[in-house]
Amino acid sequence: MSKRIKTDNEPLNTLRDLAEQGDVEAQFRLAQCLSEGRGQGIDSNEEESLKWLRKAAEQGYGYAQVLLAKRLSDNWNEENDEATEWMYKAANGASGEAQYELGRYLLSRKYDGDDQKALKLFKKAAKQNNAGAQCILGMAYLYGAGLEKDTEKGMELLRKAAEQGYEPARRKLELLYAPCEDEEAKGEQLMNDPDSDPSLSKDQQCEAAKQSEATE
Repeated sequence: MSKRIKTDNEPLNTLRDLAEQGDVEAQFRLAQCLSEGRGQGIDSNEEESLKWLRKAAEQGYGYAQVLLAKRLSDNWNEENDEATEWMYKAANGASGEAQYELGRYLLSRKYDGDDQKALKLFKKAAKQNNAGAQCILGMAYLYGAGLEKDTEKGMELLRKAAEQGYEPARRKLELLYAPCEDEEAKGEQLMNDPDSDPSLSKDQQCEAAKQSEATE
């Protein structure tokens, strides 16, 4: 537990002193400030930022483990064994955010079996009210993508995510409730959404919309 970290405006010496004493939150905050050049007397220094982020991660700080993994993999754009290791550690620590991020990472790799591993992680994260996981899982149920199709459950998950203010879920609900006269246009809109699964056909998406309307 942090001794006195309240804001990111702590002077550099204060943050560094606490970080060197082993204060895990100070280590995490210092890493963030050094990465962004944010705070009193703090200049951007990515190398030192990673050093403190790794120290916080080694103490089991879930947020640091997630952020370190994302940094090492360039936000999942590059494969990195150390990034994968840190993300698994965070996910095993029951962090909903880590489970969601690891699921996204596994989907991005497209290795055999990774999609089912990702869905299991999304289920765990959704139970912890992670809106991103609820959104992706909801779409998977709607389309029967890797899961048995369940329109009612899919719509319920999308609503839960939208109720938390998750914009992608709100957009999907708007599109799903809209009249489905132009299947191609609606399919394009859904597929261009950042959280859509590009493997789904436009016809699948429009059919899911029709089924969702039928359940209301």
